[in-house]
Amino acid sequence: LGSMANERNGRRGESAERPSRILRPEPESESVPQPLHIYAYGVARNRMISSARRMRLPLIVEEDLGNAQAIVTLKNYYRRRPKLIVDAERRGTPIYVLRANTVSQMEDLLATLFHVDEDAD
Repeated sequence: LGSMANERNGRRGESAERPSRILRPEPESESVPQPLHIYAYGVARNRMISSARRMRLPLIVEEDLGNAQAIVTLKNYYRRRPKLIVDAERRGTPIYVLRANTVSQMEDLLATLFHVDEDAD
């Protein structure tokens, strides 16, 4: 009751101003990243998934190459030029090559793909 009395006793102007101060959320300069569908060829899927989770990135590791937007593989797999890699290159599918099957390599790649500063957690 006391707060209503205050509004009636001259504070009405203040409360009328409050709604005008409420701003609608504007799109952030860095919008939420869209999910990236990758096919992990020779790469530890569990490490890739846990790296993405730790970095809070929307990564989907596909079981089916046809659903993937890109392929992530290891240097030794890429050098062998398997049919999967050759076909993907012909289709124009991006292929990202890691030197090693390590979490740090995966996190570096994810930071690059999602344009994220790795240290900003």
